[in-house]
Amino acid sequence: MSVDSDQVLDGAGAGTADGAIADEVLAEANAYVANYIATNLIDATNPVPDEINDAAVLVCAVDLFGRRKAPFGQQIMTDLTGTPISTRIAADPMATARAKLRPWCFNISFSFPLDDE
Repeated sequence: MSVDSDQVLDGAGAGTADGAIADEVLAEANAYVANYIATNLIDATNPVPDEINDAAVLVCAVDLFGRRKAPFGQQIMTDLTGTPISTRIAADPMATARAKLRPWCFNISFSFPLDDE
């Protein structure tokens, strides 16, 4: 199974008129997740299950879609009473995807100054 643009539109609560944007962000999300898995997989004998990979791609694509549709990182939604609510879009579209992939991928980065001189 793989994610399609209709699933991205459903996840983002958008209509079919935004299909072109959904296609673009889906391709971008596939690249982000594939690169993250390729560089951070803990054990090659224990690959990421397809269902988890698809879930990571979907949440990343929905976050990217939200960023495209939300100027300045603010998205206006309404609650059940119709009152407008401003919500902040995540700055990192891979944040939720990384959490889903954590049992299979782990990334720790440290920067140390070089004392070569």
